Amino acid sequence: HYNWDTRAGGDTHRRVAYPKCYRITKKPSVQVWGDGVRVGSNSGVVAGLPATQYTRSSIITAMSSLADSGQLFGSWGEYGMMTPQNGVIRSASAGGLSGVGVGAANASTSAEATRNNLSFANANIPGGGYGKWGTISAQPNIGGQFTSNVRNHAGNVSLSSMAPGVYNATAHVVKISGEVGAGKSIIIKSAGTVIIDGNITYAPSRYHTSSDITQLVIVASNIIIRDNVTQVDAWLAATPNKDNTQDGIVSTCEVDETPNLTAIRARGVNYANGLNANTCNRQLRINGPVLARELQLRRTFGSDRRGTGDIDGFNDPAEIINMRADAYLWAANYISNTTGNITTDYTVELPPRY
Repeated sequence: HYNWDTRAGGDTHRRVAYPKCYRITKKPSVQVWGDGVRVGSNSGVVAGLPATQYTRSSIITAMSSLADSGQLFGSWGEYGMMTPQNGVIRSASAGGLSGVGVGAANASTSAEATRNNLSFANANIPGGGYGKWGTISAQPNIGGQFTSNVRNHAGNVSLSSMAPGVYNATAHVVKISGEVGAGKSIIIKSAGTVIIDGNITYAPSRYHTSSDITQLVIVASNIIIRDNVTQVDAWLAATPNKDNTQDGIVSTCEVDETPNLTAIRARGVNYANGLNANTCNRQLRINGPVLARELQLRRTFGSDRRGTGDIDGFNDPAEIINMRADAYLWAANYISNTTGNITTDYTVELPPRY
């Protein structure tokens, strides 16, 4: 007896459930290594724009938990997090969601305080909490640090054949890729859009003095990274227009060979539009600081099981922004214009953090 009526009684009747659609999604994450995360400013407000545009900036990332164990996974910064007076922090500092390869504590017992050991907080104002800090200075003008001996460069950039120096890329759209030669310091400034269409790496080298450190700085109105790129060894500084209302975008993934900048600008907070698990699904590592008015994190790698019963994959970030020590040492040497040796003043042994 076949009875397709799901309301039919009796154990001998065959029942068929009504169809129901489910959307299976995942929440990609980002990890910031070797430095902190700060957004917004309490100063540098542009005339004619509301001050809240600068002071309300927040750090908000998603978390996910496993249904079987309740373990939490998500984005985190290794060190401090800071937002201005009207901004909040809904994320994790000090690697608070990394655990030891198996996520943080169970969601039911993981307090906000345990996820924000290095997040700046303000307990002295009504409704205070993580974020809502006091005075934060304006973001630094990276491009303004490199104004001497600037040479014009026409066309795309092949880093392997470029000599050290400061360059003004004159094309409206500039494609950059390649290996930076050992010991070279290259600064590329553009009033247009830079498209990173291949990996950017530093050639292996030995450092005898701080002036031997290899480094690349890219300053542009917008910086777009293609989906085939997995490593970018460079400083990325995207500079908005003078009113701070447009451009200043760093996008970590675009599929088109020549991305549509108008569409990228229009995304705003909906910059995940058009993505799925099979799009932009390679992990990206940026070895250097990132400064932007709008950081569009579009990679979809990770946040999934690597295999049956293997939950370590939930800790795999889609993007890693790694502020390595060589960037600090190079910047200090470049500003002071010295060629002295790197010396160690003292060492302190500390226990492992994890």
